[in-house]
Amino acid sequence: MSYDLRIYTINKPDFSGIKNMPNIEMNEDAIILPSKNHQIVISKDTPIENEDIPQQISKELPGLSYLIECNLEPWTDNENRIKELLKVAKIIAKESIGVIENPQTDEIILPSGVKRVLEFEKIERFSIIKMSWWFNDDSLLNSNKLKLLLEAIEKYIPEALPRRYGEYEPPTEKFTDIATFHDYILGHAKKQIVWYPSKPVDNVHLGFPDFIGPDRRGYRFGQFSVSIDSAVLTMPGWKTTIVRFFKSVSRILDPFYGDIYILKNYIRARTTSYIDGKTERHPICSWWWNGVPRKPGVGIVIGRPLLDYAKIKNPTFVLDNGCEILLDEQFDEIQTEDIVIHNQILQPRAKIISNGRGYGFSGLYPKKWPFSGPKQKN
Repeated sequence: MSYDLRIYTINKPDFSGIKNMPNIEMNEDAIILPSKNHQIVISKDTPIENEDIPQQISKELPGLSYLIECNLEPWTDNENRIKELLKVAKIIAKESIGVIENPQTDEIILPSGVKRVLEFEKIERFSIIKMSWWFNDDSLLNSNKLKLLLEAIEKYIPEALPRRYGEYEPPTEKFTDIATFHDYILGHAKKQIVWYPSKPVDNVHLGFPDFIGPDRRGYRFGQFSVSIDSAVLTMPGWKTTIVRFFKSVSRILDPFYGDIYILKNYIRARTTSYIDGKTERHPICSWWWNGVPRKPGVGIVIGRPLLDYAKIKNPTFVLDNGCEILLDEQFDEIQTEDIVIHNQILQPRAKIISNGRGYGFSGLYPKKWPFSGPKQKN
């Protein structure tokens, strides 16, 4: 038996912090630090699949990708030997940006200086990463599906869970746990839910119209979006966790369409951002989906029935629900040649108002309507 620690890291470790320790032995499978009556055995790093990272570990740091096991042999309750083991584990975790799990005590330990979100310059004008999904049914109001969505938020981007929520500004309900918030959404989904996330998440929006389908103004879909300060793209692990989050939510929501855009010139405020004439807007207005945007963003997901009209040439992921995703961890803009979109499903060109771009829902739709029923209610 042994006293065991697990170290989950963002970066692939090089073990430079322990290579010069006395009497160290290194082979292809492990690193051994021997002492008179015991030894510390450190396994070489193993790439770990996203699905295999425990929920309580994943939410500690974004983009964890490697697992190192650190064992004290033989098992002991000697405090000094355990401190020695922890010291070694903290050196590895700090240099590789990781978190330590102690199964014996159920502790989760972040070494000094290791943080989910690093300090960054909070300039007045900033960019957001906006992830959006559209769906044509109210299956998200199925209790289990909503629970899966909230658990995905907690696992990958816990800052997107609300600090406070409610029907009005300022929201009065204080977040306590997922189960309570889950029940609140089910009881208020068809009403406006004011949702205050924590920084660096700027905004979270869950849009459920009174009914999904044609209205006098146009066809209303279900819509979910999360906006994050783009400063996180320079922080360890965040690109990876955003990719994982987009993939996970696309699997849960089974959207017909979704995308990721980096939008500039938002105005920073204490609780959420503001916009003005300089702010870049998403090409689709809220739940009024009206065609595939002509200029792609940095990520896209296409599901049925749009797969009959739009095709990704080399998808990054093909999900088990049939959705295709194009998105890499460099967050480069998608090139038009990477996707084949039927001309008749493209979004109508935006109207120009007073020499500036017009925002909001135009009331215009693509030539081809891929859904059954009318676009508008007479």
